[in-house]
Amino acid sequence: MPIFTNQSAVHIYVGGNCFNQIKGKENASYHPLCGTCFEAQNFPDAPNHQHFPIAVFKKDEVYYHKITFKFEKI
Repeated sequence: MPIFTNQSAVHIYVGGNCFNQIKGKENASYHPLCGTCFEAQNFPDAPNHQHFPIAVFKKDEVYYHKITFKFEKI
């Protein structure tokens, strides 16, 4: 699955805190590894590292965030 973004990083995580408490379609139980999330974002902890891209914006400054997922049939 190609991902295109104008962000510096992609944070990937799973639903580690589900603990079978969330019910899905047809009452399916969701366990901690049932899903994966791809979150485009700036580098974590960027404000504390001068060599990372800027992560602080001024009032009225325009912020543009774009992510595109391309699903392909193989």
